[in-house]
Amino acid sequence: MRRLIVIAAVFGVLGLALTAGLRAVKAQGTKPALKSSLRPETVQLKTVPVNFDKEYGATIARFGKGEYGEGRLHQMDAVLVELPPGGKLAAHKHLYEEMILIISGQGATTMWLPGSTNKKMYNWKESDVLSPSLNAWHETVNTSSTQPARFLVMSSAPLLTRMFGNSALALSSDYVFKDRWEKGLKEPRQLERPGRNGGKVDYSLMSIGHFIPNMLTMKMPIAFGDPDYPEEGINVVPPTDTSKGVDAEAGMAGNRLFEWQNREYLKADAGTHAEGNHHHAWEVVYYNPVGQMEIYLKRQGKDEKRRTVKWNGGDMIIVEADEVHELFTPEKGTRFLQFKVSGYFRGSGIMGNGMAGGGG
Repeated sequence: MRRLIVIAAVFGVLGLALTAGLRAVKAQGTKPALKSSLRPETVQLKTVPVNFDKEYGATIARFGKGEYGEGRLHQMDAVLVELPPGGKLAAHKHLYEEMILIISGQGATTMWLPGSTNKKMYNWKESDVLSPSLNAWHETVNTSSTQPARFLVMSSAPLLTRMFGNSALALSSDYVFKDRWEKGLKEPRQLERPGRNGGKVDYSLMSIGHFIPNMLTMKMPIAFGDPDYPEEGINVVPPTDTSKGVDAEAGMAGNRLFEWQNREYLKADAGTHAEGNHHHAWEVVYYNPVGQMEIYLKRQGKDEKRRTVKWNGGDMIIVEADEVHELFTPEKGTRFLQFKVSGYFRGSGIMGNGMAGGGG
């Protein structure tokens, strides 16, 4: 009996030590281990730990390297930024495209052209989307005195770095992209084109400036004007060199690479890309602001197995390049956003299975 008591005491001490150690690690904000035992491949953006990054000049979490269990990125990067109450992200400009999705909090982003004192300010809150024009100065502040703000910054920087082999080039130019800036000043507008699958009109293609609010609750048309499509949504597709008519007007802030969508399922037990072999050359960052979803994934290769990943409101998931994927929801009203630099591939002769534009 005495031996049992001693053993129990030893395990009790070890348990207390382990608990204290875990609390200490959590307090330091150390990056989490891979979440393969819980919800593999998803990252909860509202609560994931962030750390100060001297190079970035802010408290951040970098994604796309697999450190959080997420998929890998090679064509774009994704950085979660957290600003404390009253905090600021210093003014900067760059020669790569950038998309900003507000995850939580409130703030303001001011933009202006190199050599100009004419500034444009956009006040934002959760679920808003911004995109500074190429090489325009932009400065972001958290306007709350009590709450932090989080936003996901996605950019095409890796493509530029791969092309020139020098990331410093992106920050060194004062060239003014006046045409892109002028497009950035326009208000969001739905464009009109023929619907698919017998639908009369498609209003889902959009022309957007630097800013569009309220991805969480905005009213959206039937995607592609297709009466049998299971989603409402908007398509923000950049023009190519040969685009004409409304296709030439589409996109956001004059971008040529970044495409994105916001979608809502019209019924429960609905799916997207249900053909089961949907894949393409570009990688995709998905974010679910509300509802429940499942995604079926399979990397290319004969020995690769299909994975099923469940994700909920506030989760991000990355689909790697050429990875087969199919989306499903058990819940009506579920929404998801997707961002990709697919404009780089359109018109290049490299697309993917089942892709003709405006999809995932």
